[in-house]
Amino acid sequence: MAGIPDPIIQRLTFMRTSHFLLPLTALVLAACGDSGYEATIGQRLELQDGDMTGSTIARERSVDALFDEQWAPFLDRAEQELGHAPTEVALNGASLQLDAANSQGVGRLEDALMGEVVLYLRDPATELITDVAKVKDPKGTGRVELDMLDADLSALQQRLLSGDFRVGVRGTTPKPADSDFKLALSISLEASAK
Repeated sequence: MAGIPDPIIQRLTFMRTSHFLLPLTALVLAACGDSGYEATIGQRLELQDGDMTGSTIARERSVDALFDEQWAPFLDRAEQELGHAPTEVALNGASLQLDAANSQGVGRLEDALMGEVVLYLRDPATELITDVAKVKDPKGTGRVELDMLDADLSALQQRLLSGDFRVGVRGTTPKPADSDFKLALSISLEASAK
């Protein structure tokens, strides 16, 4: 660019760089705006022989905004990131994993679970149960991804936003009725708030 004054070269360089960066910046901002605040929330469940009815096993726990160590911080952080209290919560993914250190008489998932295993949410006031994810015949000790169901969470939105609901797992177990076991599960929920 010999013969072109330095200020013009600087302006041309800035325009070329700005022209490249502007669409990229807009894309990043649009992605953040569309998805809202996202986080992974951990929950723990312990299923044992007392949770069996025939060959079905099910267990749930309360998620409470005051005492839950995962859901309340998720809502607080979402409000900070969004600049307002969230108005909608969605679940985008879920997984489960055997917590072998806290399990008894169970070395692998298939030792205590078989068939279709369902992750669900319950409204403690109305007893409405909404199935949100499932997996067939989970195996091993590693993380198992669940298939998300096209669940309508509209009836649970106020519960999710206030942190007052129950999360549970149900499935079929190969364990006999007189078994003495404990299946500790670590559950991860991929949640987003807008």
